[in-house]
Amino acid sequence: MRARLIGLILIGAVPVAVLVGQNAITLYREANYAARERVALVREAAAARHQVVIEAAEQILVALARSDAVISGDAEACDRALIEVLSLQGGRYSNIWVVDGAGRTRCSALPAPRGRSFAEALWFRDAVQKNRFVLSELQVGAVTHRNIVAAALPVRRERELVAVVGLGLSLDHLALQTRPAARADTAMWLMDDGGRSFPLTESASEGTMPVLPAWAALRRGTVTHVDAESVGGEPFAYGAASLGDDLRLVVGVPATSYRAEASRALARRLLELGAFLLACLGAVAIGAHLSVIRPLREVSDRVAAWRRQGGRFDPGPLHGSPAEVRALAQAVVEASAALGRREEELRAALAARDLLMAEIHHRVKNNLQIVASLLNLQAGRVRTAEARTAFATARDRVRALATLHRHLYTHSDFETIALGTFLEELCGQLFEALGEVPGERIALGVAAPDIVLGSDEAVPLALIITEAVTNALKYAFPDGRAGSITVEVCHDGTTLTLAIRDDGVGIEAARESETVEQGSGLGSMLIEGFARQLGATLATRTGAEGTVLTLSMPIRQRGGKAKADRAETAPA
Repeated sequence: MRARLIGLILIGAVPVAVLVGQNAITLYREANYAARERVALVREAAAARHQVVIEAAEQILVALARSDAVISGDAEACDRALIEVLSLQGGRYSNIWVVDGAGRTRCSALPAPRGRSFAEALWFRDAVQKNRFVLSELQVGAVTHRNIVAAALPVRRERELVAVVGLGLSLDHLALQTRPAARADTAMWLMDDGGRSFPLTESASEGTMPVLPAWAALRRGTVTHVDAESVGGEPFAYGAASLGDDLRLVVGVPATSYRAEASRALARRLLELGAFLLACLGAVAIGAHLSVIRPLREVSDRVAAWRRQGGRFDPGPLHGSPAEVRALAQAVVEASAALGRREEELRAALAARDLLMAEIHHRVKNNLQIVASLLNLQAGRVRTAEARTAFATARDRVRALATLHRHLYTHSDFETIALGTFLEELCGQLFEALGEVPGERIALGVAAPDIVLGSDEAVPLALIITEAVTNALKYAFPDGRAGSITVEVCHDGTTLTLAIRDDGVGIEAARESETVEQGSGLGSMLIEGFARQLGATLATRTGAEGTVLTLSMPIRQRGGKAKADRAETAPA
């Protein structure tokens, strides 16, 4: 009962465990998302800072596009204006230049050959085609040889392209501006559509870059966030933000510490859940033991004592027990009283039944003995020897049945007999009927344990033994010949084997001497018929050393167990 109660408690605790477990998993996921949240914050902040720089570059180009010194055509005045603007930016830009509509250099803040063609430069073509401010891919400046992002703005007058104003946004300057605001473990890159990248922080090394599939997804802009391993094999959270048509900002944060903290938080929550459930189970188990199990055990012990000792059931004191337990004890008290009355009635009915069965078997035995006496009297009145023999054989069969019924009513259940005792008396009776005394001329040996058999098995078996022993007494020892007859029974719990032996002249010798008629014996027919009734196998072997009849039959099971097994030690 305790196990069932604990099982019910566990079943009841399943919803609580599921809710707490879901809460723990949610906390684990939230802790695991901390790296992603940090990436999002750093990405937005860094993108805002860089966007300010890009917007400032756009404003400078717009102002230059409106300056007469730039678009007037005076190269020297244009150079001076560009040099003045570049000097005021503190290294933010590597160079500022102006090219005409064909892409040839008109002026530059740094010395550069005039007339140099930039018609094939990506920043020039993008500015012309898109007709707006553009950021080109990462590249190396043609004059300064510094890492830059080219920014360009077309200048049109009445829809005619006059010039393109451009500047080189220094990546080194962006990196210097980024590092003080970023944590030491934060990796940050600028990346263009061609896959080229520039590190903005010291931790942005090749080992901290995302693996190629994640890098390609960030470059294409199909995702803005991805959890992936770095090239060095460490788990990272990466995020990307667009800074222009061809430029993206990529931020990476190592996720190892966040995942470890998430695992620790999950373990703590699960330990708290386990401790809570164990405490609840302990409290409920103790309460159930004190209020339910112990009172029920006391009632159960008293029921067991009542079953051993009988009488009226006494539940004993049940102070403090639940009302249900007291009601159960009262119900057992009432049931024990009813069972006592019913038991007395059944005992009386059983005694009457035993008396009736004993009387029936006794009267059947008496009637069979009367029939045997009548047959004996009638045999004395007939004149022919053959008729007297037939009457005597019938009398012996009836006497065998009478002896069987006498053994039935002396046995306790009136349905079974102790085979060993019955066979000794039956064989002695057959010897007496034929005028023989066991042990004088013919010796008798009976070897049969007291196997308990049912009447439906004992009757055919008794008649088989009667016929076989009678035939042996009549025909096996002609002319006063001495010898012995042995009846043996053995069994293995499921099969009974009967063997009847004599050391007489044998059936063939008896037939040759015309003592037995060839194949016309009623006894043989009865033996075969009773063997079929028992479901037995029958075998007869005869020779100069005598005759052996062997019968093997199954012992029927009664009440789940063979009565032969239950009564091997039945009293004689």
